[in-house]
Amino acid sequence: MKTSLLFLLTGLLLFSCDQSQKLTYTERKLIGEWEYDKVEYFPNWGFKENQTNEFEQYQIEILKDFTITMQNTMTGEIYSGVWEVNIISLPSSNGNSQVAEEFIASLSGNISGDVIQIIWENIAVDNSRIRADHDDKQGIFYYKLKKL
Repeated sequence: MKTSLLFLLTGLLLFSCDQSQKLTYTERKLIGEWEYDKVEYFPNWGFKENQTNEFEQYQIEILKDFTITMQNTMTGEIYSGVWEVNIISLPSSNGNSQVAEEFIASLSGNISGDVIQIIWENIAVDNSRIRADHDDKQGIFYYKLKKL
């Protein structure tokens, strides 16, 4: 009986620990509410395009339980889903590969039912800013977000 009680208490202690302790440094820094500050697109065969106005209506909340919500403040639609950070290998100009972190979120809209993905590669995050890019094979998006 004492042994069973000891195992039960040990199990409760193990499973009641805060999940945020398991987050990586980058994941901990991503937690919070964000908005797009600047978005630029560099097409492969063209000139730089400022696309901030395409993104500025979105507010994003990243939670430590690996869920995410994004609200379109113009339409009121709320997208919800899950997120993760992966370590990826990117080719470099000298033929070697470099290691970077990639943020991926999959969300669905509560009004339209649209399913969307957010992909940020080469993420650099601190307490108040996120910087990232994404190569969509037609060009590269450069994102800057600020914490609300």
